[in-house]
Amino acid sequence: MLKRMVDYVLPALALFACVWVTRVFVAADVVALVMPLASLLAIALVGVVGGLLPALPLGMAYGLMRQHPVVSPALVVASSAAGLELVFASILVPWWAFVSWFVLPLECLTLVLFFPVAAWIGSHLLPSRSRGLRRSIGLTAFAVLALCAVVLPWVYSCIWLGACGIVS
Repeated sequence: MLKRMVDYVLPALALFACVWVTRVFVAADVVALVMPLASLLAIALVGVVGGLLPALPLGMAYGLMRQHPVVSPALVVASSAAGLELVFASILVPWWAFVSWFVLPLECLTLVLFFPVAAWIGSHLLPSRSRGLRRSIGLTAFAVLALCAVVLPWVYSCIWLGACGIVS
């Protein structure tokens, strides 16, 4: 039971949290560096970036954690995180009623496509290292990345509040 939680449930919850934080706090800023956010293409890119930014590094870390085959379990983790994202977003706001309704499904699709690919790449990293060392590196990288994503909103708000002169 504990192994199943470490292999599937905790990574799915961490991936969900990272996707949410990335969409809310990072994706629009990244897309704004390339183009104005006034077009439908820019709005679609926010969804792609929101799914891609957490999928690639966390997927590689997940690939280091797992033994072969890694694509199927990674697909389960990504699908679970995408499902959580759709459920929680649907509870919070009727996203399907907006003009930009396609952002959330596009973000989830990007996550489900790229997380297993990144996990496959990660499973081929450090082939000469022992299985235990690779798993430790993968777990540490996954935990650090997830923790950074969870702490990001707090840091972002401190910087924003400090820039606004609210906090001295």
